[in-house]
Amino acid sequence: MTQDEFWALISLLDRDLMVSQYADDGDMDFVIEPLVRALASRSNDEIKSFDDILSGLLYELDGQEYAFHAGVCGQFEDLFLYCRCVAVASGRDTYHSIASNPKAMPEEMGFEPLVTVAEKAWFMKNQEEYDHKTVFSMEMYANKDNWPG
Repeated sequence: MTQDEFWALISLLDRDLMVSQYADDGDMDFVIEPLVRALASRSNDEIKSFDDILSGLLYELDGQEYAFHAGVCGQFEDLFLYCRCVAVASGRDTYHSIASNPKAMPEEMGFEPLVTVAEKAWFMKNQEEYDHKTVFSMEMYANKDNWPG
């Protein structure tokens, strides 16, 4: 899967619904459903590739400056991951803007369902558990270059 294909799939997320559901503490599965369905129609290798590209983008934003500008979300491992997911879910232009300017990092908002998209697409397609290990770790502090040693 190319970067262009990845970002085209990400554009299937209903961002308006994402914001309103987040504000209402609502069910986010509706937000990712079009993306999951589209990804499930692709090959198994493409599903894994989507997950690998996602992990790389999240890894790139794993750093002290990004965490600082994420506010409270940057202080907790899971919340910081979900905050970085907002950056990706917001689309290519917003993501690259944030990547080049940590001050633009979203604050106090998360989008946890993004990390489950490949797993859900895999299950929808194959009716079996997804066991792919991504190229990059999505966990906080994984990108050693972006954290003081």
